[in-house]
Amino acid sequence: MPLNSISDWIQPQHLTSEAIAHYSGVMASNPEKIVVIDDFLFDRHIRNFQELMEKAGRKELIYGLPGDPPRVSREKWLSVPEEKRFYTFLEVSGPNSGYEMSEAYLTHLLWRAFLKSQQFFDFIFEISGLKVNSVDCVNAKEFAKGHFLREHCDTYPNRKIEFVLGFSSDWKREYGGQFLFFRNENSVWKQSADVEYKYNRMLMFVPMKGFFHAASPRTLEAEDVKRWNYTVFFSQIPGKSDS
Repeated sequence: MPLNSISDWIQPQHLTSEAIAHYSGVMASNPEKIVVIDDFLFDRHIRNFQELMEKAGRKELIYGLPGDPPRVSREKWLSVPEEKRFYTFLEVSGPNSGYEMSEAYLTHLLWRAFLKSQQFFDFIFEISGLKVNSVDCVNAKEFAKGHFLREHCDTYPNRKIEFVLGFSSDWKREYGGQFLFFRNENSVWKQSADVEYKYNRMLMFVPMKGFFHAASPRTLEAEDVKRWNYTVFFSQIPGKSDS
């Protein structure tokens, strides 16, 4: 199942010069430097990602507190007041037994590799005007009942771009889970943008000081509906080859 080309992953309507120019203009025109691309990948890949989360992937419950690094042990996370906890959710940490060579898990590995390709780095540059040559992480996450991610800023040295790809087909707006942006205005944090979570929707933005973002809490209507996404960070590392 060779998946070496950008056209093997991304639907063709997003790769035309007109589409790229449109996305570039959208990103340049808003203070948060956001662009949203719907129906981003071919559906067969999204179905494999869903199977990864349903059965092929081994998932680990992780915990975070404010700080660097944020990830901590469950014991340390529970030792602080609830309002000071940063996040908790499930993350794919490897294959489940018997699924090492499954199409779902191999697609996950190929996707991770493709995101580190010069083709994808060029795609980012064409939209954002920002050069990247490194991927900090590619995390496949599951948010279920009791999981959350609070307001934060993902600015780190050399980090240029972040993107989030949603792939839960059953999620509805009334369930919550929107991507919220907050802007600092005169030392007061105010919500400045709201991006709805949708199946096969890719959100790309530039992490910047002065802006925070968060996932809004899930509502009671969501009950046991699971929200899945990939989160990816791209950086430009000085001295690292761009080839």
